[in-house]
Order: sequence, then structure tokens, then C-alpha cells
Amino acid sequence: MDEKKDSHIVYYGLAVLIFVAISVIGISFAYWSVNLEQTDENVITTGCLSIAKASETGAINLTGAVPITDTAGKQLNPLTLKVQNTCDSAAKYQVNLDILSDTNFPLGNVKYQFGTSEPAILGEATTVSPYAYTDGTNATTSKQLGSGTIAASGSETFTLKLWVDSETPLSESTQSKTFKGKLVVSATPS
Repeated sequence: MDEKKDSHIVYYGLAVLIFVAISVIGISFAYWSVNLEQTDENVITTGCLSIAKASETGAINLTGAVPITDTAGKQLNPLTLKVQNTCDSAAKYQVNLDILSDTNFPLGNVKYQFGTSEPAILGEATTVSPYAYTDGTNATTSKQLGSGTIAASGSETFTLKLWVDSETPLSESTQSKTFKGKLVVSATPS
């Protein structure tokens, strides 16, 4: 029995020795380790990007439209859209005309004038991705009409005129057809 008692004493002694060694190492580590922390805060402040439609005048509606000259097209009443930058930083903008899915009139026969630019064929304007509508509107393509920068707290007024090009042939592909589009202004920080 003494052997058993002696082996228990050895095990208890060994356990106590290990516990004391771990405690000494832990206390020494805590005593000798150094933690430093930053005294100032890191701060990131985001800027503002917001544009708002300040005003809009009448949609373009050319029911029963026939081919007309550029001179006559320039005299048409425009769609006017005023956009206000409501932030204190400039914003780059892009103005697109989204072509809606129920358009069946050839874009090569639609003339447009954006702002004071010279009239041009809509089908030849730069093609871009259409806006992702959430109201069920479906655009098949989009044409870029213009771009620029709106100054901080500034505004831009856009005008758009559309007409049937005078060179449009009277054929089955152009008669009793419909063109539908929506003007879209998008902005990014500049």
C-alpha cells in the first residue's frame, strides 16, 4: 500500500509543480508584455451625392408624326428637365434616352436635338446600358445624349426635341409605328 500512496503523492506533487510553473509563466508574460493603443480616433466622413428633379415640362407626344426638316424640328416644343445638385460637392452626370420595349419605329429615322447641339440621328448615338426600372418599365437599349458636371449646389437644365427625319421613306417599316422613350439622368461623384 505504501507503493500506491507514494505514487499518488508523486502524481499530486507533479500536478502541483506543473500548476505552479504555468502560473509563474502566465504572471511573467502578463508582467512583461506591453499593450499600446492609439490615442486619436480614425475618422472617415463620406461626402454627399444627390440630385433631384427640380422641374419637368411636358412629355414629347408626336401623334401622327410625319417626316420634317431639321429646321422645322428645331422649332418644336422641347421636353425640359431641370436637375438640382443638392450636395456641397460636384457631380458628374450622364443623360440617356432609354428606348422602351414597345418601340417598333426604326431609331435610324428618329432625329433629336439635345440642348443646343446640332440635330443628329438617334440610332447613331452611343449605345449604353438602360436604367434598371423597378416600376415594371422595360427598356431594351439606351442612347447617351450628353454628359458633364453639375457644380456643388448647382443645377443644369436639359432640353430634348424629337422628330421623324425628313429622309425617312414612306414604307411598311416606318408607317403606323411607335417610338417610346424615357429620359434618364444618372450621377456619380466627381
